[in-house]
Order: sequence, then structure tokens, then C-alpha cells
Amino acid sequence: MTSHSQSHFLVDRNLEHLRLLGIYHWVIAGAAALLAVLVYGLPLVMGAALYPVFSFLPTYAPGVSPLQLWAGLLVMVVQIVVLGLNGWCLRSRKNWISSIILSCIECLCLPPLGLILGISAVLVLRRESVQTIFALPKENGADSKH
Repeated sequence: MTSHSQSHFLVDRNLEHLRLLGIYHWVIAGAAALLAVLVYGLPLVMGAALYPVFSFLPTYAPGVSPLQLWAGLLVMVVQIVVLGLNGWCLRSRKNWISSIILSCIECLCLPPLGLILGISAVLVLRRESVQTIFALPKENGADSKH
């Protein structure tokens, strides 16, 4: 394998890893949004009268106050924003340092899936070839084939 074809292979592999990491971040953000709506949003919208209907969910206890639900919903929204923003940064190959910081926040605040995604993203982002990709100017339609 020549050095040119090997470097092309590495760039393609790195682009594919960034694309997949972005997609995985968005999927987990979507799942977290669905969970936030089911666990926190519905009880807030429907009121405390429906608590027995959702008794199969382990989060609910008879003494859960609306303030606790709002706090939980706020935490979930922050997590969804972190995941979605990092997915966008990874897919668009912009803001390398933001992706590193958001990936570290995921590791700390979103176990277990955030931990897995965060570590994977940090490992990919630490490659010199990926840092070079983030530093390159973006062409129009660069993501059309990926």
C-alpha cells in the first residue's frame, strides 16, 4: 500500500468514525428526550392525578413533588443539549476543543451510555489525523458522500 493510498484510507476511516459518533450522539439524545417526556414531562402536564397510571416506572414515589420533576426535567434537557451539540460538532467537524470538552462532560454526567460515547469520542478526537481534519476548511457538499 502506498503512502498516499494509506493516508486516504486513514482520512476515510476517521471521517467515518466522526460520522458514526455524531449519529450515535443524536440517537442517544433522542432516547433521552423520549425518556424525559415519559418520566418527567407527562406527569407535569397531566398533573399528580395520573401518578398511579405510571406506577410501573421506578422513578415515581408517592411523595414526588412538581419541583423535583422540574429539576429532573432540567437535568435531562441539559443532557440532551450536550449530546446533540456534541453530535453536531462531530458531524460538522467544527470546534474540536468544544467536542473534547463536551465528551468529557458526557463521561462525567451521563453514565453508562454517555461514558461509552464520551470515551469513544475522546479517543477518536485525540488522533492527530482527526485534529488535522477539524483544522481543514470545509468544502460545500463535503458530507454529501458520507
